[in-house]
Amino acid sequence: MSISAVIPQLRTTDLAESILFYTTKVGLTLEFQYKEFYAGIRAGTQLFHLKLVDEKDPSIQFVNSGEFEEKRNSSCEGFARNPLGNKRVRYP
Repeated sequence: MSISAVIPQLRTTDLAESILFYTTKVGLTLEFQYKEFYAGIRAGTQLFHLKLVDEKDPSIQFVNSGEFEEKRNSSCEGFARNPLGNKRVRYP
């Protein structure tokens, strides 16, 4: 058995607004919508799904508080930034 594709699923508390954003502001295509709680958005050859949820992901508050950035910075010793600003492992 091999995995031929992976489709990410993004959670949203407002499916209609998310569809509107991705189709009108970003210019992507609505591939499908299942009732009022699930949709697929096409970005060229790629696809991602939107799923309606009742509450925002609790990790959003953690990231917005700045605590995430503090922990990320302290745990990234031994990493270097490449010219694009991404982190990569520094080998001796």
